[in-house]
Amino acid sequence: MKFRIYREYDLDRVSSLDKAVFSSADPDIDLQGMWWTARNEDKLPVAYAGMKLYWTEDGVVSYFHRVGVILSCRRMGLHQRLIQTRLKAAKEEGCVSAITYTMYYNAISNNNLINAGFRQYYPDYTWVGVDDVIYWRKQL
Repeated sequence: MKFRIYREYDLDRVSSLDKAVFSSADPDIDLQGMWWTARNEDKLPVAYAGMKLYWTEDGVVSYFHRVGVILSCRRMGLHQRLIQTRLKAAKEEGCVSAITYTMYYNAISNNNLINAGFRQYYPDYTWVGVDDVIYWRKQL
C-alpha cells in the first residue's frame, strides 16, 4: 500500500483522526503547531503527527508531539516517515534540535526514534507529569 504525507491545515481532521487512533484520547487535544497527515491511495487520512516550535536561549527547538497511526496501517513505516518529515521541517525552520518523549514501554516508538538519530536525555525540568517516560533529543 502506498501512502503520501501532506501538511495538514484541517485541525478537525487531526482531532477526528486522534479519536480514531486513541479511543481514550483527551477530548481537548492541543492542536497548536504544525500538523501532517499520511493518506492512503484513496486519500483517506491514516496517520498524523504534530510539531511545535519553541524559542530558547540556545536557538529554536522543535517539539514533536502527538503522533498516531490507525491500527490497520501500523508496521508499514508511517511513523518513521512522519519522523523524517518533521525533522526536515524543523531544519527548514532553523531549529537547533528536536525533542520528544515516549512512554518507556513503547518499544516500537523508542526504536523508531533511535533509528532516526534521537538519543535519550535528561531535561532540566520534565514537562509530562508522569514518571514512566523517556525523553529524547536529536541535534540538528
